[in-house]
Amino acid sequence: MHPTTRVRPRATRTRPRTGVPARVRVRLLAAAILVLTAAAALTGCDDGEGVRDEGPSTTSSQPLGLP
Repeated sequence: MHPTTRVRPRATRTRPRTGVPARVRVRLLAAAILVLTAAAALTGCDDGEGVRDEGPSTTSSQPLGLP
């Protein structure tokens, strides 16, 4: 190479942004978790009523009037 020859730097290619930004990914993940949680809560019982129709499994207090 001759001492007076200038070497031009190579043009750097900028990569186009592909994919989904991180903030959108987090929101999509949160929405998916919310939907799965709601679906699991509604399918916990046969009719979708949850614990409202079943009531508590045991009583936590003693009946009144007994010594």
